[in-house]
Amino acid sequence: MSGGTPVGSPVGGGFIRQRHSQGYASSGDDLEDDACSRPASQSALFPKTRTWVEVLENLIWIASAVFIVYYGDRHSNFVYLLLHDDRIRRIPLYLGLLGVSLNVAFFLYTTDTIEVVAFAAATEKFFFWLTFLNWVSNFIGEAHLRWVLWCAEIEVAGRSIDDSKVDSTACLCRVDSGLKTVAGAKKFVPGTKLCLQPNIKPSIHPSRQKPSRGDRNRSQSPLLPGLPDDLAIACLIRVPRIEHRKLRLVCRRWHRLLAGNFFYSLRKSLGIAEEWIYIMKRDRDRKISWHAFDPIYQLWQPLPPVPKEYSEVLGFGCAVLSGCHLYLFGGKDPVKGSMRRVIFYSARSNKWHRAPDMLRRRHFFGSCVINNCLYVAGGENEGVHRSLRSAEVYDPNKNRWSFISDMSTAMVPFIGVVYEGKWFLKGLGSHRQVLSEMYQPETDCWYPVYDGMVAGWRNPSTSISGHLYALDCKDGCKLRIYDEVSDSWSKHIDSKLHLGNSKALEAAALVPLNGKLCIIRNNMSISLVDVSKSADARGASAEHLWETIAGKGQFKTLVTNLWSSLAGRNRLKSHIVHCQVLQA
Repeated sequence: MSGGTPVGSPVGGGFIRQRHSQGYASSGDDLEDDACSRPASQSALFPKTRTWVEVLENLIWIASAVFIVYYGDRHSNFVYLLLHDDRIRRIPLYLGLLGVSLNVAFFLYTTDTIEVVAFAAATEKFFFWLTFLNWVSNFIGEAHLRWVLWCAEIEVAGRSIDDSKVDSTACLCRVDSGLKTVAGAKKFVPGTKLCLQPNIKPSIHPSRQKPSRGDRNRSQSPLLPGLPDDLAIACLIRVPRIEHRKLRLVCRRWHRLLAGNFFYSLRKSLGIAEEWIYIMKRDRDRKISWHAFDPIYQLWQPLPPVPKEYSEVLGFGCAVLSGCHLYLFGGKDPVKGSMRRVIFYSARSNKWHRAPDMLRRRHFFGSCVINNCLYVAGGENEGVHRSLRSAEVYDPNKNRWSFISDMSTAMVPFIGVVYEGKWFLKGLGSHRQVLSEMYQPETDCWYPVYDGMVAGWRNPSTSISGHLYALDCKDGCKLRIYDEVSDSWSKHIDSKLHLGNSKALEAAALVPLNGKLCIIRNNMSISLVDVSKSADARGASAEHLWETIAGKGQFKTLVTNLWSSLAGRNRLKSHIVHCQVLQA
């Protein structure tokens, strides 16, 4: 070769390359020299580009796999069934979960760095089919589980039941007329211990699996030893409500039974649900506390504390929906001002929960419950420093608030009652004048009221059995009844035993309780009036209608008031803010 040292010849113990002269025009040699001057290129196994179609495809498969694993609602999801039900086949489940995990890891790695070609594409197809098999196996397991749970309800047409195929421990009986929906209890009842009703067909398919000894003992443990579980439930629902706290501590199955709605719904349908009185009071330090009273055993029961967001709120509302949910809404926080916050307490679970906020901030407003819907109207809004005309309603079935017609005039209500399906309100207008209005839900209209009912209307008041009652004295020992014929408060029920006019003895609430009127005073004393026997009773003839179920007697109250007056301790320690009755 001319023009220099040959390429690749050793010089000084190494290799050097000498470029050709400008006049040399051999292109083949140039290409050969350039190839030797740089390392050989390797074809990239994973290019650094990834199309959006492939990304979207992987996202869809991962989302589908997650949906399959988390199949269900917030109350009973597929993950819980997979982990706790012994009838799910474990090997397909574990393979499917492994495929999902590998698919997720593979996608996360390839998204930011590489794109799959030959080998990677084959791997991705493998994971695709593994995810598909996981989808099929999971839904087969779900269908198998649903069949086992629902087989007792399926009407098998044209096929007779072979007695030899029916579990020998099952029986046909009618324990209680209220237990006609035993199918609702199957979530608490093992299949081999279910006491079937005549109108429910047992499964004709024998069990295909033989669970292990530990699984068999766990799945067949009865609620009460020696009894089918539906008979055990029939016994447990008759346990007094005051003992339910102890029942939850017996075992997990009992705790799960009492934590669901089925247990208390069955008590309500059979007419054995008990009503307790819930009292909210404001202590001397301006804090809100509350207590529950059992009128049957006449004992006060502990409750979970009121959430901090309502510990110092003023002018908030309180109402009961569905008979067992106590709602707190609105009010004025000392720091944040007017609120839209809504929370509720469940007497069945003994816990506080959140609910959707109101549409308007307000405090010192009126509220009522009609047809299990919560109505709110009027009040004040600290943000604008004026009375409100707006009104809204909360439907627990839809779990949302919606506006209704505005009031005729802005008002800050101080008394309200539902009478004959209509909502009557009485309060102060923007110029401090007394106003009265009536709301009719059927027409969604407000009407001014000027009749005799609002003229002699006093607080507190309530309606029961189609009659309107109100307190006629400060200590609540005399009631007045509204007479619709004469449009006046002409009838009275007097106990003839009055307690006094002190703040501690002032009647703060009047609520219906088990068909009777319940009067609650600031000193936590409670009296019952059986108005069903009153009819036209007046004066002394109505003395036998009164009964004190909580608090001090007449003589002790007189001595306490006298001693407090002599000692100069007349300051009220606490006063009642709200009082409601919950059923469970």
